Amino acid sequence: MRQKRVDRGVGATFGHLILAGRASGQRLHLLARGGALISLVFLAFALISIAAPTALGGESLIVMKRLWTPPFALLIGVPVGLFLLITNVLIDSGTKSARARKAQALRPFIALGRNFLLVYFGSHVLNSLLRRSGVFGVLVGVFPCEAAAMWGMPVLSVIAWSTLTFVLNRKKIYLRA
Repeated sequence: MRQKRVDRGVGATFGHLILAGRASGQRLHLLARGGALISLVFLAFALISIAAPTALGGESLIVMKRLWTPPFALLIGVPVGLFLLITNVLIDSGTKSARARKAQALRPFIALGRNFLLVYFGSHVLNSLLRRSGVFGVLVGVFPCEAAAMWGMPVLSVIAWSTLTFVLNRKKIYLRA
């Protein structure tokens, strides 16, 4: 008999818990108990991987750097996984029409999720082009102060990319890997 391959990623683990909860008669209890257990285990792994090198006489591990470290991924993955569990319980309950009504609030996230590669790579390419051409400095100069520019540019970027993904989603145009 073949064994199923088990994904070891944080998101996959929470996803498997959600799927098991759907198949279970005690969905809420399973999700709450399982989510708490998974969260505690992953947080323990993160804390151990942060503390162990120092305890063993080595250099302390940098939790956040340009390349993600395992403890950083775990420390980010746990709250995101818990958020997914909670929203799944809130949205995926009730009649079919009630679930469809609740899912309408998720349409912006669905549009972003379907074109996430465009947003990710497009934002990097656009930032690079704007910085090289000098247009970025002009755009930043539009804001009244440095703090407004520091917050304003990312907000404008998120609005612009979100709008683009909404338009492309309506036209059913998706960038695929």
